[in-house]
Amino acid sequence: MPRVRSLPIVLVALGMLAACTPTPAVTASPTPVLQCTPEAGGPPAPCSKADHDAMVAKDALYAEAEAVYRKYFDERVRLWKSGGTLTSTPVLDEVTTGPFKDDNLRQFKQQAESGWEVRGEVSLAVLRRNPGVSKGASVVSLVSCTDQTKGTAYKGPTPMTPGTMTRDVLYFVKLDGALKVWGADGSGVTTCVGA
Repeated sequence: MPRVRSLPIVLVALGMLAACTPTPAVTASPTPVLQCTPEAGGPPAPCSKADHDAMVAKDALYAEAEAVYRKYFDERVRLWKSGGTLTSTPVLDEVTTGPFKDDNLRQFKQQAESGWEVRGEVSLAVLRRNPGVSKGASVVSLVSCTDQTKGTAYKGPTPMTPGTMTRDVLYFVKLDGALKVWGADGSGVTTCVGA
């Protein structure tokens, strides 16, 4: 029987040890500090959730504008090299609208009617954000610089004019949920550096 009496004493002792064992303190996870990068570039700085959400939305808009313009650029080069077009193309319908589309269609039609084409390389040397600039109902703006200096316009076998460089300020609008190039202000330049 002495063993039976010692069992309650052992259980009480174990209970006291368990009661004396410190429980780890619960600490809250640190709240992450949101960082925002200025639209025009620069070092990130702490910002509010609202500012961070606005930055993420603007970054997505710029990324969409760049994708739209690159698709347009590829179609423009294709049409230049193939002799223009008398009617719009599915790609032009998808990525352009308004005066920008009208101007492009007019130029491609003139090209098709006059029978010239571009031979050689045409490259997109610069495509960058253009913060704080808008025109009409535009929601975002980019600056592009096209280098056509390694290309030449030909009519049949005859070279007509050597290529140039062109800087464009591009304006994009949202139509039915899709971003499209709506307008551009262009000028000839001697270099795309710093465009």
